[in-house]
Amino acid sequence: AGAGGAGAGDASAWYTEMRVPKSWFTHFYAFGLLWNAAVMAAGIVLLDKVLPPWWPKPHASDLWMSALFEAHLLRRLLECLFVHRFGDSEMHVLGYAVGMTHYVLAPLTLLVAQLQYAGLMVYRFGTVPRPPEADACGDRFFWTLPALGLGAAFAALSAGQAHSHWLLARGRDGGGDGGGGSSGKTYFLPREG
Repeated sequence: AGAGGAGAGDASAWYTEMRVPKSWFTHFYAFGLLWNAAVMAAGIVLLDKVLPPWWPKPHASDLWMSALFEAHLLRRLLECLFVHRFGDSEMHVLGYAVGMTHYVLAPLTLLVAQLQYAGLMVYRFGTVPRPPEADACGDRFFWTLPALGLGAAFAALSAGQAHSHWLLARGRDGGGDGGGGSSGKTYFLPREG
């Protein structure tokens, strides 16, 4: 049983059998939702410690991207619970591990970015005490319109994705009429060639 013999095939078969139910996607979003909320709370505390006294106190809006990520996680969790029909489908355990790792690291990277931004603001404005109505507040106001635009774009795109998932689930259920496809609707799937 040299290279390419029966032993190699057995190892490959063992590796491919490491599968978990695809319904475990729900774990990604449930864990991510809780973890991101904890990281956001920790971020607010850290920002309070990092920023100088003259800087307006941090709150949830200081972690705008994390707040949008939290909204995304909540929507995806609700879709997994109430829209998706996973059936008997499976995914490889490594795919599951990569997904869980992503939802551990993504909130941390958002927090690091926010702390770096806070550090840049401290560097830019120095450590000399300033009144809140100084440049720092003007800088925050400048970012309000882009943040609102980002929030609006996020909401529109998120609604589009949610609608697509709802349509896919409805099509899988037979058109959503409860009759297992008796609605007579057909769906065209494009093919190459």
